[in-house]
Amino acid sequence: ASWIEKGVDWNMTIDDEDAHYYFFPEEGHVDPVASVKRIRIAAQDLGVTFIEGANITKLLRSSLGTVNGLQYSKDDNQYNQILADRVVIAAGANSSDPLLGL
Repeated sequence: ASWIEKGVDWNMTIDDEDAHYYFFPEEGHVDPVASVKRIRIAAQDLGVTFIEGANITKLLRSSLGTVNGLQYSKDDNQYNQILADRVVIAAGANSSDPLLGL
């Protein structure tokens, strides 16, 4: 393969044992599952909270109207609130829910 990909250092050392990648200067590919896993771990290390399987029932807004938290319920049907400096809703196709005003 070295004759096909002349720009690749096939003997490089990777410090992160979970990383599986090579540098192809003219191409790009990542393992999406491993990439998302690493991003999630890095985010959690920075204090990010992930709430999975929750139904968002209300966006909480500051006096300026910016979203600063949310109200949600899970299987126990109890309402919970969480305040945050930033809120990311990663619901895929469901991200256009009328609750979001989109």
